[in-house]
Amino acid sequence: MDVTQDYPEKEIALESVADLRLVRFEAPSEEYLFDGVPVVVSESLIVFHSFQRGDFWVFDGAGKSISAFNHKGNGPEDYLNLFGVVYDEAAKELFLAEKNKVKVFDTQGRFKRLLRLPENAWIDQLINYDAETLLLFDNQQRLHGIYPAMPPVEGEAYESSFVRISKQDGTLKGYLPAPADFEVPLMGKVQMPNGQEMPVLGTTSRIVAHREGVLLNNPESDTLCLAKGDALRPVWVTTPPIRTQGEPKRYLNGYVEAGGYRFFEVISLAKVQRPPLPTTYLAQEIKSGDVICPVLQWGDYTGKELHLSPMTIFRSRNARLGHQVLPLDELQEALETSKLKGNLKTLVEQMGEEENDLLLLMRFK
Repeated sequence: MDVTQDYPEKEIALESVADLRLVRFEAPSEEYLFDGVPVVVSESLIVFHSFQRGDFWVFDGAGKSISAFNHKGNGPEDYLNLFGVVYDEAAKELFLAEKNKVKVFDTQGRFKRLLRLPENAWIDQLINYDAETLLLFDNQQRLHGIYPAMPPVEGEAYESSFVRISKQDGTLKGYLPAPADFEVPLMGKVQMPNGQEMPVLGTTSRIVAHREGVLLNNPESDTLCLAKGDALRPVWVTTPPIRTQGEPKRYLNGYVEAGGYRFFEVISLAKVQRPPLPTTYLAQEIKSGDVICPVLQWGDYTGKELHLSPMTIFRSRNARLGHQVLPLDELQEALETSKLKGNLKTLVEQMGEEENDLLLLMRFK
């Protein structure tokens, strides 16, 4: 796909590419009124988290409250600055990843064990890879590629960026050697009021769930690879290469399949007045290969801006399950302006002022 081209728009009904389900989260007490973001989304468990304060709110797939806890701190059974959360449905365990460690809790917030990693590990993203292992993206090589003046790593560190570790104790189980060219910085610029320019990172989904395995995404190398078990093969190449592009450079941030389409996200490394960097959403019809700019329409919500991309499945880590948070205040305003219909309208009419936001689950066809 040529990420520098313009493509025609085409309307697509959201219902034609996904089965939709709304989740209303009960709040039997004030402690279950969350103000965090979803970090785990599955059919059986949905978890919200406040990264700043450390609160967790745990619900089942129907929105029934399970637990609320906060163990933010410096103790051996606490967590501090989290980079990601993964749920193992079979074991009913939450894996909470910090920079160089992973702590495991049950869904009631009880500490179970510590996964010890190398002291110079730098976890950026992770996924539940298989029954025995987690797959991590380690940030050290990328940072040393962008900033060659950084001092060399001393002590234990991973030798490659995509790392498989044991879910039981964190021991190294192997690497997935995807192509990488970390000397290419995926950064745009923000124009400050004083005239100075500051670098700003583009959104990069390094690990993307796929129906046949996991996509490994190093946009600096223009190649998406599909990993399954120990096997790794290229499945997508972006043109023109990011090194040879003019300004602003653009890169492909993976894709998600739904309803006979591949939905892509393209990030532009442009100069902006404020973050985030410009994003273009594209889709390819799988049978014909035609590329379009999709305009998604949801019958129950007139005028709602919706996009499908790797970020849609980032918290579910399930190639077939996407989600969208629907803020309560936005829904109430939409109800007053007659933009809601069907089940969504009925549900919002039933809701009070002191309730949680809704979550739209999308089971992709």
